[in-house]
Amino acid sequence: MESFAAILFFQLGDGTRVPVARVDNSSHDDGEDGDIHIDRYDRSIGAEVKEYDHDISGWEDGADYLEENWKGLADRYHRNHGQELRRDGANQ
Repeated sequence: MESFAAILFFQLGDGTRVPVARVDNSSHDDGEDGDIHIDRYDRSIGAEVKEYDHDISGWEDGADYLEENWKGLADRYHRNHGQELRRDGANQ
């Protein structure tokens, strides 16, 4: 499978896109394609990064996951980070 990403974001009035969550198969270590995983930027800075069980097998499933869970992800992001990019740069 080629690399892919499905991204949930909101757009500010100035056009800035603020990523809230991302489903992809990119590796965070060696640059090779990795396992499909969910990058959740809604968590508080410093919170433990957890692996989530999912049945996502490709970009279409990833897009479906984000569409089905967008409200909770967006609400948590707003509660933890407001409308700004994360201070730690995780979603830049």
